Amino acid sequence: VAILIMPICTNDDLNLNGNDYYTHLYQFLNDYRFVSSGIDIEHERRTLLNNIGLNDIWTRISEFAEHENLLYRPVVFEAGRRITYVRSVFRESLLTPTIIQRFGFIFDRAGFVPDEDISSERLFSAFQNNYQYAGISPQKFNFICNYAQGPIISLLREEYEKWDGITCVQETNQENGETQLRSENICNPLFLCLRIIEGNTYNFCLQLFSKTINAFDRLTFKREDNGHLLDEVCILPDGYANMPFQIDNLIDILDKENKVFQISEDGNTCNKGRFMVSEIYLLRQYKGRFVATNEFIKGAFYYVVVRHAALDRYQDWLDANKAEEIDCIFGSYCLYKIQNAQIEFEGNKRLSFKSDISIKLAKDNLVVKNEDQNPGIVCLSNLLPAFFRVEGVAVNDHVYSVTVGGVHRYTQDLRYDESREVWILDVFTNKFHADREFQIYCNEVLIPYCPTFKFVEFQMPQSFSEIKLDKFGNATEDESSFSKGLTLSQNVIGRNIINWDTMESQMRIVRPEIKFCDEYNKQKDLLLYAITSASYDKSIIDKAWLKNRLNRLFQLLQDDENSSQYMVSNVIADYFRMGYINYAYTDQGLVLSANRPTLVLMAPTFSRQMVEGLSNVICTCDNHYYKCLLTGGRTPDLIDDIIANQRQYHYHLKITEGDNKLMPQSISLYSENRDNFVELANHLDIVFQNNVYANALLNSLPRVGDYIDFICNHGAKRDLSLVNNFKCIDYNRLSDIFNENNRRGFIRNNQIQKKNWNPNSDVVNFFPNQYNETCVMVKDGQMYEVDKYWGHFIGLKLAEANILDFDQENMKLRMPKQIRLPLLYARALTLIRGITPNDEDGVRAYNMKCNPLAGAQNPQAIINKLEQIN
Repeated sequence: VAILIMPICTNDDLNLNGNDYYTHLYQFLNDYRFVSSGIDIEHERRTLLNNIGLNDIWTRISEFAEHENLLYRPVVFEAGRRITYVRSVFRESLLTPTIIQRFGFIFDRAGFVPDEDISSERLFSAFQNNYQYAGISPQKFNFICNYAQGPIISLLREEYEKWDGITCVQETNQENGETQLRSENICNPLFLCLRIIEGNTYNFCLQLFSKTINAFDRLTFKREDNGHLLDEVCILPDGYANMPFQIDNLIDILDKENKVFQISEDGNTCNKGRFMVSEIYLLRQYKGRFVATNEFIKGAFYYVVVRHAALDRYQDWLDANKAEEIDCIFGSYCLYKIQNAQIEFEGNKRLSFKSDISIKLAKDNLVVKNEDQNPGIVCLSNLLPAFFRVEGVAVNDHVYSVTVGGVHRYTQDLRYDESREVWILDVFTNKFHADREFQIYCNEVLIPYCPTFKFVEFQMPQSFSEIKLDKFGNATEDESSFSKGLTLSQNVIGRNIINWDTMESQMRIVRPEIKFCDEYNKQKDLLLYAITSASYDKSIIDKAWLKNRLNRLFQLLQDDENSSQYMVSNVIADYFRMGYINYAYTDQGLVLSANRPTLVLMAPTFSRQMVEGLSNVICTCDNHYYKCLLTGGRTPDLIDDIIANQRQYHYHLKITEGDNKLMPQSISLYSENRDNFVELANHLDIVFQNNVYANALLNSLPRVGDYIDFICNHGAKRDLSLVNNFKCIDYNRLSDIFNENNRRGFIRNNQIQKKNWNPNSDVVNFFPNQYNETCVMVKDGQMYEVDKYWGHFIGLKLAEANILDFDQENMKLRMPKQIRLPLLYARALTLIRGITPNDEDGVRAYNMKCNPLAGAQNPQAIINKLEQIN
């Protein structure tokens, strides 16, 4: 065990390495009493090594590798030089995991971006020129070059193919043993992009792509060569920016071989976009434009951009594919189009077809989950067509579905979508076909290893994996948690005292003028169905899952020419605010689950009126009926039941559709008696807590100072002092600009960002907009990880800055768009009226109505709790 493990565990700081390996091995065995130390240590060491039987070990390894067809080069024995055995292990393991995770620094320094077709020569050249950034000593570098050049190239390629553009390593401080993170750049690829403007004008630009930036975050980039700002973009769920960058002098950039062109986020130079000049680009259609790709599909349409100097190398391949040259002046490049790709380019990975036929379900399908589901069948929503990715076939091949079992077998063709690169199967409409399981065939042959599929309705889980939250909004496993899903603990509900007699007497004098409506559009709530059906047993929803489903829904909305305005960044936050889901960030990343379907009782609203002839203001009730908002998870069957039971349980239904097309329809229930909601909830097995939900929640939420005390006593300490990728808000500057602008107008991030953070007292966001974003509170020189929304108000408190404003005339609590309330505060304020906050003119505003019977909903009391006292 020691012989095989110790070379892998090479540690230069502890002087463990192959140069004097056996001395250290003997010392290790002696220290831990595997051998006893005698007088003649050197003799004992030699005897030990002879008894180990190194020849037998290496012979057995070689035989095993040959039997298993493993890529292993046997040892070349050199008599009397046992170090050779150790070097053989180094050839296979090469480097420690710590060094390997630093390879991102090598790729970054070499100007690489993810997902490019980079030659082995260029990979090894990058290693030769930048090995020191991975922590490799010159001695080890020379050793690798002399003995392990082949394996290091294989390892470099393996790590490069996994690289997501982030250069981030975790290191242990040798002095105190604490873990530190070190980071430099996040490199996102810029792809060559072609737009064909009316009149056959060819316009070349650059398209940003990112696997790591959060979907829908709006970003401003600037060129690193001249500092010019580029148009603001946001990243769509499929990873592409919503629009390409128009780059001046792009032709001049392309004229220089191996040129690397860079942009960086304004105010965060660690977040980069990078374009690598290449001799050939393959461009496929994407949303009305053509973007460079590494996917070469037989039978598909492509534009090809190739350098004049390399044309001889590709001319035969272009001719074989009947490529047509486009008369386009484009510097040192020429432009071709291939109508129907049929011939691949031998030896070029980018221009090679997939040879093996395989099929997999596209990740953005809405898959229906249920704990009783047959694990051998993949169930798909019958509300949307199914998307499949079939590799190894041409786009003009015959791909079709065939039903499984039964006397009669039914078929239905799949059609290929060029822009999405998927095969589409429409939902079965034939009643004999609809409930059947099916598989996918190509050219009269079943695709190998094809799963069995079925179109079904969404199903409500028998039990929900509801996330428990503490009073600060953190996920917890404590049985005495503040809430489970939307269900507040009994002591929270019980402490919320409402004078129901007074409330009801004021409601009865109001004339009922509500226009009820129970028309329901099932297509509107697809995302909530998908989250609901996936929220059983244990949480299986992560950020990638959400991103893929949002991508599918955004594609669905593309049929509407105005759909781009609904591509809002707050969709998941609004799902939480409205109570449909709970989510939290834990050590395992994002944890998300739908809440059990719940009826949330809302307090009646009041209007302020001036008494004629007097300066007094009176409040009059607006509502005749008690109102409940239906929130939590849902399926079409649940809504059908609620619509059907109106007469039996004496309530009316109102279904409204908001402006945001990604949000579910808002479903409200109205009744003159709260007991009707109790009976309905029992009948449908859903949750109803007979109290004013938002008021009970606000009554029990902690102050900012309480959260700081909790973090100092129980929070996790972090050391991110070596991380260069951070954002830090100047809260005083934010407050000043907000007030100078009369509390309206968009404030740009670069107006309020600090270049450096205070090492004694501050709030800092590290890895901003990335999947591993971390917010810390710096207090007395110590770093504590905090929730980033609480972090805003900690920063405001430390800076003694105020940004919360109550607009009494319009009854709105307003703040700059950069600031979000702590999660449970955001939910409580949203569920006062059941309306998500308005995001407009650079301001986020929560709608509130005056209610003298619900004191916790008093805007000034909320401002005081958040310690925003003016």
